[in-house]
Amino acid sequence: MEIRSRDIPGFLHAFTNALSLRGIYIHGVRIENTGPEAHDRFFISDRLGRKILAKRDQESLMAAVALIKQFTHYLGSAPDPAMAIRHFDRLLDKALEGAAGRGLVGLLKKPESLTALARLLGASEFLWEDFLRIQLDNLAPVLREVKGGGRLPGKARLRRRMAAALRRAKTPEEEKQILNARKDREMFRIDMRHLSGNADDPAGFSRALTHLAEAVHSEALAICERRLRKRHGRPRLANGAPCPAAAAPRLSGRGAPARGC
Repeated sequence: MEIRSRDIPGFLHAFTNALSLRGIYIHGVRIENTGPEAHDRFFISDRLGRKILAKRDQESLMAAVALIKQFTHYLGSAPDPAMAIRHFDRLLDKALEGAAGRGLVGLLKKPESLTALARLLGASEFLWEDFLRIQLDNLAPVLREVKGGGRLPGKARLRRRMAAALRRAKTPEEEKQILNARKDREMFRIDMRHLSGNADDPAGFSRALTHLAEAVHSEALAICERRLRKRHGRPRLANGAPCPAAAAPRLSGRGAPARGC
């Protein structure tokens, strides 16, 4: 395999790691430099020492090389370049596994997406372990939304998204699953927007997390109310008026808290 490109720091490390993850061995390397351009020749085989002849394997290998070459151009955007390369190797391995990663592969060809991804993958082990690892299907559409930074979502927008997602549920169990999944996805979105273009606005980041917590709490309360109402009927006060699940204390005219349910 021959690779010609501008000499990029970190490329050989990322490339050899990607080959290793795919069970491809390097038996020899010839590296030459002509000005700013590198000409690398790799002698490779599969784990049994055989030539890589299958068209699908060759295409996967070429896609990995092209994406790694592109990604390493943007490592300067990463807070921790070594972490970014390590996470990108693992992300790329998942993206090339099958249909789930097709949208992501297409997105990784765009410079603005790679800049945002370099920041994200080099920013936090937590973000990778708890979000990127389990939400590969969601990464492509969310990355499209946040690649330019932009404002963090407000309370009303979060509530609308949450309510729209829950309308698809047909059973209480589906409601719980959708609420949890939506909460994870919205937190993922907030983290990515913060790291992509709002890192200098910790107050806005805190507000967005607070708005998400309030939206999740509100929807969870509504789900519980519907379940209990179906089982026991609508709760009412002594005078027959509807009784909410909880209410802030109100002061009567004489300064004492009004009686509630």
